Amino acid sequence: MAEDSGISWTHNTQNFWLGCDTVAPECSKCYISRILSKQGREPWGKIYRSQTWEDPWEWEAECTVNEYAKRVFTCSLSDFFHVKADPWRKQAWRIIKRTPHLVWLILTKRPERIEAFLPHDWGNGYSNVWLGVSTGCRKTLNKMDTLRRIPAAVRWVSAEPLIEDISADINLEGFGWVVVGGESGSGNEYLWKPATKLGDDLENEDGRRTMRYQWAASLRDKTKAAGLPFMFKQVTAPRSGFGYNALDGKDWHEFPPAPNGYEWAPRQAIPTKCKMTDEQWQQFKGVPTSGMCCKTLLTMIDKCDWFIPNDTEGCRATLACIRIEVNDGLPIMIPQPTLAALRKLLKRYSRVETILDEKKTYFVFDGGVTTFGVVYPNFSFVAAEPADGNSSVSTAAKTSKTKKEASQ
Repeated sequence: MAEDSGISWTHNTQNFWLGCDTVAPECSKCYISRILSKQGREPWGKIYRSQTWEDPWEWEAECTVNEYAKRVFTCSLSDFFHVKADPWRKQAWRIIKRTPHLVWLILTKRPERIEAFLPHDWGNGYSNVWLGVSTGCRKTLNKMDTLRRIPAAVRWVSAEPLIEDISADINLEGFGWVVVGGESGSGNEYLWKPATKLGDDLENEDGRRTMRYQWAASLRDKTKAAGLPFMFKQVTAPRSGFGYNALDGKDWHEFPPAPNGYEWAPRQAIPTKCKMTDEQWQQFKGVPTSGMCCKTLLTMIDKCDWFIPNDTEGCRATLACIRIEVNDGLPIMIPQPTLAALRKLLKRYSRVETILDEKKTYFVFDGGVTTFGVVYPNFSFVAAEPADGNSSVSTAAKTSKTKKEASQ
């Protein structure tokens, strides 16, 4: 990992070492596992010294010539304060101190180890080092208290992956920057439960954990009320970086000013494929999208997943009961009245329920609050608008069954 990082809040990534250990709920689905495994390395329990220690000198030379500063994330594939990296850290500090045009973003899940392993001349902090801590759930908010006691030019917090609403409990006093994002990765999406043990989450074969719009939006509002810069990276999706404009269609890439009077280097371009359309971010927010008919939506579907939140009281969005995934992993939310009508349908027609259990059925809507449709693979589309939950539901199911039998 080096120049032109795919992480949109940094210019470069520098891994002095690679490998880590899981120490918090946020760790269990970490991308480190996927990346290092592909390299033939063991991602957990072993630390590898990298071959990229000379790269920062090139970046410093570039910044000096252009008279700007660059943000450098270290260590994106490890933890700067990991105990097994203790023999190499002093050498890393020397490079950091001698590259004043590089602003080193040191993000850790081990803030309790920072103070003992700072350089002897740290004082109130190097001007080009920002110390950050990760917390995406209430269990790890206390890590911010530990970092708050350590002097730094900028303290920052990364609520990524955000797997729980922490907006009511987070204390931003003493912090200068807030980064928020959902979890990326393949596999089925699921809602994390605070009571989940770390070991159980590691063994869970499902993929990424859900982040809801309101959780991220509430953190944004609290950050802006405190007068701090706010950075939103992505929604929960298979691809990293997707949905950077998911909070009401705006690009929230805000940063503290560069140190020593420098300007920031131009921000790296974010691929167009990472941007949500107006319809997509409105659906993420829970706003019904008008003008999208069932036939149009049907052509977009490439995957079907059923998701019923366990904590319905904590589900603030009105359109959050059942979901499918279309291309780019976009959630399509199904209105509450539709869910009630669907449940009636499932109770009455066991054949439909069986098909759903086998995950062979797609469920879509066209933006109306009571319209639903059932799509059988390689089969015709049937839609209905139940007014009082009886006649049209029955018609839809009978029509589906008749057409299916006729096709056999």
